[in-house]
Formats: sequence, C-alpha cells, structure tokens
Amino acid sequence: MSISVVVGVPWYTRQNYRRILEIMEDAHLLPSTFDKWLHAAEEVIESCKNTIVVANYSQGRA
Repeated sequence: MSISVVVGVPWYTRQNYRRILEIMEDAHLLPSTFDKWLHAAEEVIESCKNTIVVANYSQGRA
C-alpha cells in the first residue's frame, strides 16, 4: 500500500505580505518580515524536493 502526502505552501509577494499579517487570524505564527518568511518557505520547499514532486503555481517570484 502506498501513502501519498501533499504539502501546500502559500506563496506571498513582498507587496502583499504586510497586508497578510494584518488580516490573518494566526499572523503571530508567521515570520515578522517578508524576507524571513521567504527564507523559511524556500527551506520547506527545498527539504521536500528529495521526497516529493514540487509544483510551483505562483504568479512570480519575490
């Protein structure tokens, strides 16, 4: 039996990150700056590349 795992990573832009922090109920769980968030998000994606297929459907990069 094979187990599939799907990992979703929301992708924000530098332009909208401050607004995301203003409206998210759990914003206290997110990094305080876009650059810190970007670094953490890229680490998650990189760590997953060895075990899963990563598809990037973002509208563009930071």
